[in-house]
Amino acid sequence: MSETHYQPAADIIARLGGVSAVAIAIGRDDSTVRRWRMAPPQGTGGVVPYDAMIGLLQYANSVGVSLTWSDFTPRDLEEFVSVKTTGPGR
Repeated sequence: MSETHYQPAADIIARLGGVSAVAIAIGRDDSTVRRWRMAPPQGTGGVVPYDAMIGLLQYANSVGVSLTWSDFTPRDLEEFVSVKTTGPGR
């Protein structure tokens, strides 16, 4: 069974080397970073918490990955709002 990963968190995590690399870079547990890619209520539905964004931007810069504030914005706002208010498939 394949797990759905929510954006933009899944893309950011992949670009920065995966869950473990991101967790180590910003001093979080792997499970915390994994939840960013998960659907609510267990996860954030693809939202990277604001308090992690600056650390991720700094880490990206240090490893030569292009990452900007706009990368943290959901690309499909209508879908994002639907997931956050009703959950996937509801």
